[in-house]
Amino acid sequence: KQWYQRRVRGRVSNVFNGVSIYITGFTSPPSSVLKEIVLRNSGKVQMFFSKTHVTHIVASNLPDFKVKLWKNDLIVTPKWIVDCDLAKIRLPEAKYILYRTSENIKDMITSKVTLPLSGAKIIPETTN
Repeated sequence: KQWYQRRVRGRVSNVFNGVSIYITGFTSPPSSVLKEIVLRNSGKVQMFFSKTHVTHIVASNLPDFKVKLWKNDLIVTPKWIVDCDLAKIRLPEAKYILYRTSENIKDMITSKVTLPLSGAKIIPETTN
Protein backbone atom coordinates (compact mmCIF):
# COMPACT_ATOMS: atom_id res chain seq x y z
CA LYS A 1 0.00 0.00 0.00
CA GLN A 2 2.83 2.43 0.82
CA TRP A 3 4.41 1.77 -2.58
CA TYR A 4 1.13 2.63 -4.30
CA GLN A 5 0.78 5.86 -2.29
CA ARG A 6 4.31 6.92 -3.21
CA ARG A 7 3.54 6.16 -6.86
CA VAL A 8 0.35 8.25 -6.83
CA ARG A 9 2.13 11.23 -5.22
CA GLY A 10 4.89 10.99 -7.83
CA ARG A 11 2.54 11.21 -10.82
CA VAL A 12 3.24 14.01 -13.21
CA SER A 13 0.68 13.39 -15.98
CA ASN A 14 -1.88 11.01 -17.46
CA VAL A 15 0.08 10.41 -20.68
CA PHE A 16 0.03 6.61 -20.23
CA ASN A 17 -3.43 6.32 -18.69
CA GLY A 18 -4.89 3.07 -20.06
CA VAL A 19 -1.47 1.82 -21.18
CA SER A 20 -0.08 -1.39 -19.69
CA ILE A 21 3.44 -2.31 -20.81
CA TYR A 22 5.53 -5.44 -20.74
CA ILE A 23 9.27 -4.85 -21.21
CA THR A 24 11.34 -7.69 -22.62
CA GLY A 25 15.09 -7.97 -23.18
CA PHE A 26 17.80 -5.35 -22.99
CA THR A 27 16.56 -1.81 -23.59
CA SER A 28 18.10 1.61 -23.75
CA PRO A 29 17.25 3.38 -21.50
CA PRO A 30 17.19 0.49 -19.01
CA SER A 31 13.88 -1.14 -18.11
CA SER A 32 13.99 0.39 -14.62
CA VAL A 33 13.94 3.89 -16.16
CA LEU A 34 11.17 2.98 -18.61
CA LYS A 35 9.06 1.52 -15.79
CA GLU A 36 9.50 4.66 -13.72
CA ILE A 37 8.47 6.90 -16.64
CA VAL A 38 5.34 4.84 -17.30
CA LEU A 39 4.32 4.67 -13.64
CA ARG A 40 4.94 8.40 -13.13
CA ASN A 41 2.63 9.11 -16.06
CA SER A 42 -0.33 6.96 -14.91
CA GLY A 43 0.53 3.79 -16.83
CA LYS A 44 0.88 0.22 -15.62
CA VAL A 45 3.81 -2.18 -15.84
CA GLN A 46 3.26 -5.93 -16.08
CA MET A 47 5.95 -8.30 -14.86
CA PHE A 48 4.65 -11.13 -17.08
CA PHE A 49 3.17 -11.04 -20.57
CA SER A 50 -0.57 -11.53 -20.75
CA LYS A 51 -2.68 -10.79 -23.84
CA THR A 52 -5.52 -9.69 -21.57
CA HIS A 53 -3.46 -7.22 -19.50
CA VAL A 54 -0.68 -5.92 -21.78
CA THR A 55 -1.42 -3.19 -24.32
CA HIS A 56 2.19 -2.58 -25.44
CA ILE A 57 5.26 -4.81 -25.57
CA VAL A 58 8.44 -2.73 -25.29
CA ALA A 59 11.64 -4.12 -26.82
CA SER A 60 14.77 -3.08 -28.68
CA ASN A 61 15.21 -6.44 -30.37
CA LEU A 62 13.42 -9.81 -30.33
CA PRO A 63 14.31 -13.31 -31.45
CA ASP A 64 12.31 -14.67 -34.40
CA PHE A 65 10.20 -17.01 -32.29
CA LYS A 66 8.92 -14.09 -30.17
CA VAL A 67 8.20 -12.01 -33.26
CA LYS A 68 6.08 -14.87 -34.59
CA LEU A 69 4.48 -15.46 -31.17
CA TRP A 70 3.50 -11.81 -30.79
CA LYS A 71 2.82 -11.05 -34.48
CA ASN A 72 -0.62 -9.62 -33.68
CA ASP A 73 0.52 -7.61 -30.65
CA LEU A 74 1.79 -4.04 -30.50
CA ILE A 75 5.58 -4.08 -30.11
CA VAL A 76 7.12 -0.63 -29.73
CA THR A 77 10.64 0.62 -29.14
CA PRO A 78 11.67 2.23 -25.85
CA LYS A 79 11.93 5.53 -27.73
CA TRP A 80 8.10 5.69 -27.81
CA ILE A 81 7.98 5.88 -24.00
CA VAL A 82 10.78 8.45 -23.83
CA ASP A 83 9.32 10.64 -26.59
CA CYS A 84 5.80 10.54 -25.06
CA ASP A 85 7.27 11.58 -21.72
CA LEU A 86 9.22 14.46 -23.28
CA ALA A 87 6.23 15.63 -25.34
CA LYS A 88 3.83 15.15 -22.39
CA ILE A 89 1.29 13.58 -24.77
CA ARG A 90 0.68 10.05 -26.02
CA LEU A 91 2.23 9.95 -29.46
CA PRO A 92 0.99 7.66 -32.25
CA GLU A 93 2.73 4.29 -32.06
CA ALA A 94 3.10 3.81 -35.83
CA LYS A 95 6.48 5.58 -35.92
CA TYR A 96 7.80 3.38 -33.09
CA ILE A 97 6.76 -0.11 -34.22
CA LEU A 98 9.71 -2.49 -33.79
CA TYR A 99 8.66 -5.20 -36.25
CA ARG A 100 6.13 -5.07 -39.01
CA THR A 101 4.64 -8.25 -40.37
CA SER A 102 2.74 -8.14 -43.63
CA GLU A 103 -0.38 -8.75 -41.46
CA ASN A 104 0.34 -5.62 -39.35
CA ILE A 105 0.98 -3.59 -42.48
CA LYS A 106 -2.36 -4.65 -44.02
CA ASP A 107 -4.15 -3.63 -40.81
CA MET A 108 -2.39 -0.28 -40.69
CA ILE A 109 -3.09 0.45 -44.35
CA THR A 110 -6.77 -0.38 -44.01
CA SER A 111 -6.99 1.82 -40.92
CA LYS A 112 -5.25 4.63 -42.85
CA VAL A 113 -2.32 4.89 -40.41
CA THR A 114 0.84 6.42 -41.88
CA LEU A 115 3.60 3.84 -42.21
CA PRO A 116 7.00 5.39 -41.67
CA LEU A 117 9.02 2.24 -42.42
CA SER A 118 12.46 3.71 -41.86
CA GLY A 119 14.19 1.91 -39.03
CA ALA A 120 11.57 -0.83 -38.76
CA LYS A 121 12.33 -4.39 -39.68
CA ILE A 122 9.83 -6.13 -41.95
CA ILE A 123 9.26 -9.77 -41.11
CA PRO A 124 7.84 -11.87 -43.95
CA GLU A 125 4.95 -14.13 -43.03
CA THR A 126 5.70 -17.82 -43.20
CA THR A 127 3.20 -20.50 -44.07
CA ASN A 128 3.06 -23.47 -41.74
